[in-house]
Parts: sequence; structure tokens; C-alpha cells
Amino acid sequence: MKVAVCIDSFLSLQSTTLETVKQTYFDEQTSVKYMIEPSSVAAIQLASSLCGKDDQLIAVSFGGESSEAALEYALAYGVHSVVQISRIPGLVGQDSTVTAIILANWLRKQSFDLIICGNAGGTGTLPALLATYLGMPSIPRVDFVKKRDMKTLEVRQRLQGGWRQMLSVSMPALLSVQAGYFPVKYVSVKRRNWANQNHVQIKVVNPEWDGLPGTKVISVEAPKPRTKRTAIDSSQSAADRLKFLRGGGPAQTAKAGKEEDKKMVEAAPSEAVREIIEFLKKKELLPEKLL
Repeated sequence: MKVAVCIDSFLSLQSTTLETVKQTYFDEQTSVKYMIEPSSVAAIQLASSLCGKDDQLIAVSFGGESSEAALEYALAYGVHSVVQISRIPGLVGQDSTVTAIILANWLRKQSFDLIICGNAGGTGTLPALLATYLGMPSIPRVDFVKKRDMKTLEVRQRLQGGWRQMLSVSMPALLSVQAGYFPVKYVSVKRRNWANQNHVQIKVVNPEWDGLPGTKVISVEAPKPRTKRTAIDSSQSAADRLKFLRGGGPAQTAKAGKEEDKKMVEAAPSEAVREIIEFLKKKELLPEKLL
């Protein structure tokens, strides 16, 4: 059996600012730090558990330098082969449609029996788009897989409300998983360091891109802060209440953006903690049981 696992990286917590997020969308080269996306770890775990000694497991990622963190983890994990599809020069702000087309163009030529993707939150569009371009069934939110024979899998899928359903799936097929669905194998620091120093093991290939039109990211905005707990006015219409929830609360006033709200605390940890707690109390952001 030949298995491909599509993996991705995301910004480390230390690098997550509005400016660095914008860099990942619009700059071809960035200095920000990445780490493997948790659902990609789950995808590697599932793919590895299904492969025997005669099977072939290949990890693939699109994104140039931003994908290296995920590929290094896969290499350290013990994946047989890792492939990096480099970015297209001048192409920035691409959406999941572009990514799916480029991945599909490469995967189609490799004749994989099974493709496994991570899908953070279970609502991402990439796995479904990828399966569509490859012409194979897509099963999301998978939490159990068993090989019935060389061409058929038994798959358990999570549904809403805690329901589960068992499916019989004929290969080739695409499965997507979420973080936490499978126990994670510990990858030692020694293996991680070895992978970091052996980039020569990562095969770099050029993307095949036919220039099909797609949507393009033109701007990125930070989440709208909700500075105060405010109950929803029950006298409002359903549409207004829904707008309130989706918008993160009432619009900020000029007062909410005054200088004291932008104060940076530079002090010893114990003193900084006290100042932060006082600030949260003042803004009524702490749960009542902690006050």
C-alpha cells in the first residue's frame, strides 16, 4: 500500500502577531518561526499505524520555507520519504484552492492508494477540494481505521452530538483527521535535532501550476476584541443578535482605545502578574469566581 500524508505548519505562539500573520500571506520569505500543525501530527500518526514493513509512507507539504517545520517532524518521526513542493515565485496570498490544485497535480502522478490530511477544527476546505480534484471519496473527522483487505478500509467517522458511524471505504480514498483523535508518539529531541540537521533528506520538487483562477487573500485583520462582558439584548431581532455574536460584541468606542489600555508592563514576573490581574479586574474580564 502506498500512503501519502499531507501536512502543514503554523506560526509558533511566540511569532503570532498581526504583522507576522500578514507576512505568511503576502511575503515570499519571512523570518518567523513555524511548528507543525497539531492535526498534521494526528495524520502522521494514523498513516504510520496503517503502514506495514512492505508499505510506503510519504509526507508532502506545499509552502516552501514555511513547510520545513512540518517536514522535519515527519522526518524525525520516521516517515520513509518527505517531499517539499516549493512556492511559486511571485504567487502570494494564495487560498486553499490554489494549494489543493498544486498538491493534486503532484499526488495524481504518484498513484497513491490512500491520502491522509490534517484538518484543524474539521471545517477546513482543503481535504474536500483535494479529493474533488483527484476524483476520490473524502471522509472527514475520522477517528478509527482498520484495513479489511488490500483494497478496502473500515473507517469510523465522528458526527455531531457524539454520534459515530462505521463506513466501508474502497481505495483510493482521502481521509482527514483532527488533533487529539489519536495518541501521539513521542519524538525524541535527538531525532528532532537529527532531522533539523539533515535537510538533504527532504526532496524538493517544483510545483505544477496551470494558472487556473481562484480566490486570493487581499487583507488580514486581527480578531475584534470584546472589552467587556455584555449580555445580548433579547428585544433585538434574530438577525441583529446573530450579528452581535459574529462580530465579537459591540463596536469599540474611542474610550476603549485610550492610552492606559495600551500600557506595556515591564517588571519582575511577580509584579507584572499583579498589574495584569488589576487590569483584568478593571475591565471585568475575570470570571466572577476568581474575584
